[in-house]
Amino acid sequence: MSPSCIVHSGARGLSRWAGRMTVSQRLMMTFGFHRLSRWEKPGAERAPVEPALEAELRRASTHIILDMPTGRIGHATRLSGKCSTGYVLSAPSYAGSVAFLDRAYLCDWCGNGAMLAMKYDGREWQLVAIHGSWVQ
Repeated sequence: MSPSCIVHSGARGLSRWAGRMTVSQRLMMTFGFHRLSRWEKPGAERAPVEPALEAELRRASTHIILDMPTGRIGHATRLSGKCSTGYVLSAPSYAGSVAFLDRAYLCDWCGNGAMLAMKYDGREWQLVAIHGSWVQ
């Protein structure tokens, strides 16, 4: 059986969202219409985050996405032939004390991805929310 591998992609968190957006979607985002919503608490329960945290994540992600260029950013990550499963983690994108990372799990038959929202509390980074992005 092949081992699991961890791959660090060259893309930044939220770059896939920014790369897919049209000019009209970016304009709508400046007026508060945001597709990246309904964040969930980490853990098995997957309950919605509190409204104040949802609003903070929406503001931070809007700031980051609108500062990124349009068009495709990054590329699909492929596992080497030595790996049966893999975990892909993007570089973080920051807005104040909030950071966003893309996370993916890949195997021969399946996979899933999510956006992770982290907050810095003055001492360490804490995972505060997860937004599922795809399932295969």
